[in-house]
Amino acid sequence: MTPPERHAVCLRIVLVTLASLPIASTKCMFREIPGDGTHAQCSYRRLTRLPETWPDHVVSLNASTNNLTNVQRLNNPYLKQLRSLDISHNYITAVPDDAFQHVPQLQELDLSYNVLLTLSQNAFRGLLHLTRLVLRHTDLYALPDMLLSHVPHLVTLDLSQNSLPTVPSSALSHTTQLTFLDLGYNKLATVMNHSMAELSQLKKLSLRNNQLSRLEPAAFSGLQQLQNLDLSYNHLLLGHGAYPPGVFSPLVALQSLHINYNDHTYNGSYPENVLALRSLKNLSIDVFHDAKFGEGFSMLTSLTCLKLGHICNLRRLKNETFAAFKNSSLEIVQIECDLTFIEACTFCYFPHLKVLRVSFGRHLTTSSVLLALYGLQNHTMSEITLISSHRAEPTVLEASNTKFLNNICVNMLTIHGQITAIKRDAFQINSQLDICLQHIDLSENAITIIPNSLVVKFALFLLRNMKTMIGRNQLTHHSHRRSDGLRPDNLKYYEPLGPHGVLHFRIPPSLEVLDMSAAMDHLGWIPHYLDIPTGGNLTTLNMSYVGIWNCMTTITGLTALRSLDLSGNNDCVVLSEDIFDHMPTLQCLRLADMRLDQRFIMENGTRVLRTLGLLDHLDLSDNDLYRLPTDLLRAQPRLRTLSLTGNRFQEVPTDLSLQTHLSVLDLSNNMLPTLLPHERRLLDTLARNHTLQLRMRKNPLSCTCSGLDFVRWLALTLLGLVLTFVISRNWTYVRYAWRVLRHLQLPKRLDFRKDVLLGHADADLELAMRVRDCLRDEQGVRVLLPYEEILPGDIWTEKILQLVDDSWKILLVVTRELLQDRWAGFLVNHAQRSISDIMPDRVIVVFMEQPANLAQGQPDHPARVSMERLLRMVPERNVFHVHRDIPPNHPVWDRLTQLIQQQ
Repeated sequence: MTPPERHAVCLRIVLVTLASLPIASTKCMFREIPGDGTHAQCSYRRLTRLPETWPDHVVSLNASTNNLTNVQRLNNPYLKQLRSLDISHNYITAVPDDAFQHVPQLQELDLSYNVLLTLSQNAFRGLLHLTRLVLRHTDLYALPDMLLSHVPHLVTLDLSQNSLPTVPSSALSHTTQLTFLDLGYNKLATVMNHSMAELSQLKKLSLRNNQLSRLEPAAFSGLQQLQNLDLSYNHLLLGHGAYPPGVFSPLVALQSLHINYNDHTYNGSYPENVLALRSLKNLSIDVFHDAKFGEGFSMLTSLTCLKLGHICNLRRLKNETFAAFKNSSLEIVQIECDLTFIEACTFCYFPHLKVLRVSFGRHLTTSSVLLALYGLQNHTMSEITLISSHRAEPTVLEASNTKFLNNICVNMLTIHGQITAIKRDAFQINSQLDICLQHIDLSENAITIIPNSLVVKFALFLLRNMKTMIGRNQLTHHSHRRSDGLRPDNLKYYEPLGPHGVLHFRIPPSLEVLDMSAAMDHLGWIPHYLDIPTGGNLTTLNMSYVGIWNCMTTITGLTALRSLDLSGNNDCVVLSEDIFDHMPTLQCLRLADMRLDQRFIMENGTRVLRTLGLLDHLDLSDNDLYRLPTDLLRAQPRLRTLSLTGNRFQEVPTDLSLQTHLSVLDLSNNMLPTLLPHERRLLDTLARNHTLQLRMRKNPLSCTCSGLDFVRWLALTLLGLVLTFVISRNWTYVRYAWRVLRHLQLPKRLDFRKDVLLGHADADLELAMRVRDCLRDEQGVRVLLPYEEILPGDIWTEKILQLVDDSWKILLVVTRELLQDRWAGFLVNHAQRSISDIMPDRVIVVFMEQPANLAQGQPDHPARVSMERLLRMVPERNVFHVHRDIPPNHPVWDRLTQLIQQQ
């Protein structure tokens, strides 16, 4: 029997078996706060409608991330006191008249990430107390004129990530008390005169990431209270009439103006008469190659923060570059430019400067920037950050280039600048730097660090008031792992041992954080007895991937340590039984990727962890273990997170019955074919009082008829057990099987938040936006672009996985840039893994380059290898070859649209 036939038989049996089962339990969780009321948590419950029964006096209800398709069942007497309602991330397509009339006390309403398209005039009638309304990412293209007349006390309105072509001035005219308005990520091309004139109380306005190319002269009339205006990521050219004279004149209270990410022009001039805002405190602006800050900038006497870049064509910083700011109150200056030259008195016009951040590319050395600190001598500063490219010329820190730095009293110093060495005279004892410095970050350099090096001596002995030292990821090391068996004969620990073979290792008594992850390849042998007599304040110690050869040691002195990371030291296959006995406060322990010996873990694992009663995070991932002692965690009743990913477990490997606080269990990338009945009962028990995340991606979970109980448990699991259930090859199949179990039907296009995920290389953003416009504008396809979803700080690969899951189909725009894009390989991999027997047409590939261009680049590049593997799985009918400049009315867009919408 072929795999598709086998899956079909299994599905049919599942359908027949579940036809007579009762509806799955969708219990919510409730928390009563004395004097406030009951708070209901119903998110991630797979609800298709709101429950009928509630406790008394529910004041907040979170029903986000469910399967709700309408707004009903709010006419419940127990919900009359409801003040906050979150029904975001559902499948609501319409809000009828008077939908919320039964919750008149509502103050906060979140409808974001639904597919509303439009709203009726009276959708919010009766919400006289509403102060916060979130309509983000709801595909709105217009607002009815009278829609907001029913919410006269609205203070916060979020309309971002929609398709609004103009500012909805008629609707906004009724919200006279509005203080925050977000219109970012829409399709605004201009801001018309008096379009927000009624918003006299508005204090924060975001118009970022639209298509603005001009502002009309009275665009901001009436906004006399506005304090923060964000116009970034548009097409407003500074010197081409986009800012007419007087356009900012009504903004007499403006304090923050963000007009960066707009003008890519190489040469140009600033509309200085427009930018002369005496109340302005924060300014973010693009920079020309020949930038001249003239007299208009000298009127910014209140300016405290200036950010130049990321669009920055400026190459030379001269003594007079910032002369116009001599009368300002600048405390923060941030420069992100690919500089080639900097003069010594560049920063002389900043007498009040507290924070300096300079990112200067590869054409300038760190030494040159250090010498430009001449004008900041005898200043008291909170931060100096200097960042260069990894391709910059190497720099040695020595007295000749640190002489001005030593005369600055700075609290935090960060230098990522291809530093290769630190000489003995680089930092002076009793200098202002030595007295004031408390936090130093020398990571991402190229310093060769060995235990007796000057870097260690400098950090541990000279800087007496040090609280934080970070020296991670020194780029002289090409890998975090040494080859097996390498033991350089000339490496040994140079510190003399005390009586009884004890090494007394001193650190600054004030040191709280020491992070040396991947700072060296071979730290070597640690003595059997290591005492850190001055380590009483150290709370975080990261010694991962430093090449420790021996962990058979007893460590004393770290009585306040809360986090310890020894990951990646894969010669420490065994540990001393009492290595953690003198760390009574340890809460987080990471022992990942250490090749821990299986026999040692079985015989001594419980003893090693015996004294760690406060432990709440334990990481044993990537150790190739296949068994654990059943009583391994008997002394850790407070454990909240347990990571066992990257091993060879075929079942839950240890007894978790005592871990009543467990909230995350990560069993990803193991060999689990299913969860046994007693394991499922245990997980249900642990999830009674809080949400439990079970992560099982990349396990060979079998979808066979013998696993029916397990699949049924996934669909019917009780008591708030949330499954983060991502299976590498069979993810789409299991997801669809799960949908079948719930709804007794296969998924449809409208079950997904978007019709198509448009994958592209970072360099092809404009091309991808043209493709999106051809699909979305002409044919009504809901397109999802990664750059609109992935925010700074997101875990990139996890976010891409979520975007794949949210999309009905995936369309990859293949260019030479994509096949050379390091991160594109992750996207292509996830696209390949989303293909299943249920959806063989999940991925569409569009080649937009000539074959000769695509042939360029490294044949073994991850993105190229992933693409070749993907093409072997994509049906030929789903592969297109089109020209990069194909017009919007070409028939290929119709064919692509039909393929995207095809069931």
